[in-house]
Amino acid sequence: MKQKPINVDINELREQANDTLHDSGWAPMLTPFINGLDFDLIVEKLVSLVNAERRFTPRFKDIFNGFKECKYDNLKCIIVGQDPYPQLGVADGIAFSCSKKGKAEKSLQYILKALGDEDGDVDLKRWSNQGVLLINTAFTCEVNSIGSHYDLWKPFSRYIFENINKIIYISLFNIYNFLCEFSCRDIDRIKTLRN
Repeated sequence: MKQKPINVDINELREQANDTLHDSGWAPMLTPFINGLDFDLIVEKLVSLVNAERRFTPRFKDIFNGFKECKYDNLKCIIVGQDPYPQLGVADGIAFSCSKKGKAEKSLQYILKALGDEDGDVDLKRWSNQGVLLINTAFTCEVNSIGSHYDLWKPFSRYIFENINKIIYISLFNIYNFLCEFSCRDIDRIKTLRN
């Protein structure tokens, strides 16, 4: 049986996103994008996917958790991934974190092993709370379809990196499995490490 199409109030979503970003100090940088047409296009695409019975992850309310948990004034480092875990019930809106599953996915296993903390906590909220911004270049992906929303989120990712580049001159980007198509070229004043 086909599900009833959903209708979304874009202004309500904007308000929720802006409230989340305000509380963590990211609103001055990100609100202009969220209040713009490109954000509308992203939301419309996500709604159309749901109405076509194609699910995405993480849940919309979790998309900005990386910003929510890493206060702007406390930012020390940015770790960027490609896109969220594509399985249902794993992605929590913080790149590489596995708080919903409670068990590390492969990419997090590699990170924890490199840190000598193979039995470490898989909820990376604690890193975010210490000033590590953990985001993906795509903030959602279709279930079981890695890379499916890269183009959808590309304007937002570009906006984020361009704006961080304007205000943070000495920072360190650890790029793990990162699509450098635009990012490394656009981030000209920031030291870049590639794993």
